[in-house]
Amino acid sequence: MSALVYDDVFDQLDVRAGDTLFLHAAADRLGLNARQTMELVESLLGRIGNRGTLLVPSYTWRGPDDRPAQDSVLDVQRSPSAVGLLSEVFRRMSGTLRSEHYWVPVCGRGRLARSLLAGQAQVVQPFAPGATFFRLLEADAKVVGLGVSLNTSSLSHLPDYAFESAYPFPIFSLAPITGRIRRATGRVIETRTFIVPGEIMRNYKPSALFAASEKLSAAVRRADVGTTIRFAYPLRTYYEEGLRVGGRALHEGRLPPWLNAVQT
Repeated sequence: MSALVYDDVFDQLDVRAGDTLFLHAAADRLGLNARQTMELVESLLGRIGNRGTLLVPSYTWRGPDDRPAQDSVLDVQRSPSAVGLLSEVFRRMSGTLRSEHYWVPVCGRGRLARSLLAGQAQVVQPFAPGATFFRLLEADAKVVGLGVSLNTSSLSHLPDYAFESAYPFPIFSLAPITGRIRRATGRVIETRTFIVPGEIMRNYKPSALFAASEKLSAAVRRADVGTTIRFAYPLRTYYEEGLRVGGRALHEGRLPPWLNAVQT
């Protein structure tokens, strides 16, 4: 894919200079090798410019049934990302920062990267104020997906944190898992974090909120090619519509639509 084609995709997704983006991407579904993946990252960084910020997940686990082993070590500088080629290419770029969160470490570059990623070793609830994910909400970030579905979003549990006490079953682990983080200085520290259990994640469907909300559906920008999905939407709209639609469902004695398929 040439730089001009990237520009066309970014135009369709309404990605602009100065944007703060949280990106999920599947290089294999986009048909990209390592060099082409780097070109995509560089093109996206060029689009948002010096005042923009790009964040990418760099988790060390794959899928709902995989988690960091209890008391294992996350090496912030050396532990590879397990969530795709683009994530690992981005992590290895000189100057990329990585958060010190044991369960959901995030990499970032740009104007707000340091402030969005700082202090995460002390964050026990990754969807609460002070966590990177909540800071992205406050920063009016856009969620971008390239080669992934609308069910792919690390940020979708932000409404669940708001509704946690109203749910008939636990949405987060009953107790934090513990682990250790090796900082860039070499110092190893202990940390704790709540996680979303595999039995929740396996049938969790954020796409159901798009189907239930005309406002959110209208806010999504698409640049699909065949069966390859490319999308972008404002995180704040997702969150506010999640609170509205989910709150109404709970008031009526129902689960929010994204939890309808969850087996507990």
